[in-house]
Amino acid sequence: MAVTGMANLAVKVADLDAAVEYYERAGADVRDRMIWNGSERADVYLGPLMITLFTRAIYEDDVPLPDEHVDLGAYAEVGQVDSRLD
Repeated sequence: MAVTGMANLAVKVADLDAAVEYYERAGADVRDRMIWNGSERADVYLGPLMITLFTRAIYEDDVPLPDEHVDLGAYAEVGQVDSRLD
């Protein structure tokens, strides 16, 4: 299978208000802002790409972090693939 595109990108942000404002200034359509699993999230539509912004990942309690934690900008990608078998 070949990767044919990017369907969704999820990005952790420290300040959802600032991130939403940034993407709106860039011409994005922001939808579905809500409280979800104890944090905030919003979906950003920028052309064919959907970016999910979130303030806390659901797996953060399961991942040990050092005392001097540095936000690494956690993210996840969901790609599109050509599912034809050659």
